[in-house]
Amino acid sequence: MGENKKILISCVGERDPFGENNTDGAIITAYRYFKPDIIYLLPTIEKINSKSNTSKNAEETKEFIEMMNKEEGLNTRVFIRGLDLDDPRDYSEVKNEILDKIRSIYDELKENDIEFYYMFLASINSCIPEKNFSSTLVTKYVI
Repeated sequence: MGENKKILISCVGERDPFGENNTDGAIITAYRYFKPDIIYLLPTIEKINSKSNTSKNAEETKEFIEMMNKEEGLNTRVFIRGLDLDDPRDYSEVKNEILDKIRSIYDELKENDIEFYYMFLASINSCIPEKNFSSTLVTKYVI
């Protein structure tokens, strides 16, 4: 039996990896606080009619975390799994896509015999460009 892992799953927003005045974005803040073993970044992918694309932000966030890993002697693995959304303001579409990604990640971890004691989802509002979007979808998803 292997060591249990902490898994962070987070949507990628316009303020990742950094926000205003070069402050840490939500993902970097969660990384610093939780020190997860594995991070899955969920950016919106570029599509012709899409209203959002945070793929570049995901790449920059991954690169920054990998740099911090070296500096701090950590070994957090970072993976990017794009969200295929036509309209990231559509609650139903976002919910279904995120839940599909969580199921896929769960299956991937099980297939690779990675044991974990919790998996959590952060920064739901990063998926939704509208400020008034309610994050009641999920703030913590425990399996």
